Amino acid sequence: GYIILCNQRLLFIHEKGTGGFDKILEIPYDRVQEYGFPEPNRLSITQKEGNTNEIVVAGSTLFLKMSLKELIP
Repeated sequence: GYIILCNQRLLFIHEKGTGGFDKILEIPYDRVQEYGFPEPNRLSITQKEGNTNEIVVAGSTLFLKMSLKELIP
């Protein structure tokens, strides 16, 4: 799964691997269409099947302008 961290400017998405967090990505806010979480925050996220641009963050839906696969190489 993924863990998301945020500050006032960026989203930090971590992909959790066997050795802890092995990928870190900084996503500028202009790549996120809807973002309604207070900062700082740390939330588990999952990707909805069938729509690669839609993820669920702690029960809330977050729509990305790019697919999660594009954002996380």
